[in-house]
Amino acid sequence: MKTFERFQDVSNLLEQLGEERFSVLIDSGNTEEVKEFCDDLLRDSISELVIGDRIYEVLTPSHGDDKSGKIYDIIKWATEMGADLDKEEAQYLLAHQADIPSTFRYKVQFVFAGWTEGWSVITMNSIRWDIDRWGKGSWDTCGASLDCSLVYKRCRLLRRIK
Repeated sequence: MKTFERFQDVSNLLEQLGEERFSVLIDSGNTEEVKEFCDDLLRDSISELVIGDRIYEVLTPSHGDDKSGKIYDIIKWATEMGADLDKEEAQYLLAHQADIPSTFRYKVQFVFAGWTEGWSVITMNSIRWDIDRWGKGSWDTCGASLDCSLVYKRCRLLRRIK
């Protein structure tokens, strides 16, 4: 992009945010927070993942007005949306984890609603970032309803489209 066009973009941003917000945004003391904010925007803008030779649509579970994040509700919604991937799909993602964008690290758990275990206590398996790699995680009904804010922000389902 040409330098002049970039200056126009900055000028438009200043106009849209206002002086006070813009000053906070460009303050060098806020660099880490601004980077995290930008990473959140980038992560939320990713609607498809190409993992190996497969393509997945990234979905955030819908709970309507109730954002309780109950496992049963997530499983039901995932099934309705065709996003109830199983253990084989999870293993494929782990085998091709280098293809998962780094902006998802520490921020997202990919939940596999078709990969559950148990009878009286249902465990729904997931893939989450763990120190230096993606690995298996799980959520179970022992906690009854999961922390709604954590689930709603971090939980992502994948629907295979190719």
